[in-house]
Amino acid sequence: MAISTGAALAISAVTTAVGSFASYKQAQNAADMRKDAARREANMAEEVAMDNFARQQEELTERQEQVDEASEEKKSDLARKADAEFAALQAQMASGGGVLGTTNALRIANEQRYLQGVDVGRIERQRQREIDALQKDKEAVSQETANAINRGNLQVATTSAEAEMAESNARTSAMMDTLNSGVQIATSYAKHQERLEAAKG
Repeated sequence: MAISTGAALAISAVTTAVGSFASYKQAQNAADMRKDAARREANMAEEVAMDNFARQQEELTERQEQVDEASEEKKSDLARKADAEFAALQAQMASGGGVLGTTNALRIANEQRYLQGVDVGRIERQRQREIDALQKDKEAVSQETANAINRGNLQVATTSAEAEMAESNARTSAMMDTLNSGVQIATSYAKHQERLEAAKG
């Protein structure tokens, strides 16, 4: 049984439309897979960045605490030394002033207190410099983490835009293929009808 020209043209149109739609669906699925993969990758990168951030912040905070402890220990050592020196000076003064005399002993005691204050101030300034440097490191870690997360989000947006563009191009191509097929079928059918009319007449 022979297939009529009209039926053959209809089959051709359906075949083209189905093929075009299948191509579009493949492109759509590929686009969805690319977007999902980009999102997963960005989520993993964000998780790693946040884990690194937490670890580095903890390490820096621990170092700040160590700086504080070391500073307090130095101040305590300095205070103990000053107390011992002052006690020795008082003992010497109590035993009659010895060679020093009361005025000299008081002057020496005041100088010791002054020098202890200078040393404590120096220790505190050094402690503050170290704490400030570690705080800047914390801020840098925070900024690096934010930058890593932003880069991941930008990559997701870029990949999504590219995938949507590819999907849109596939959709347009499928519609154009179907339209072109329809035009070709209509043209072929019209020519076939003209030949039939010419053969009759």
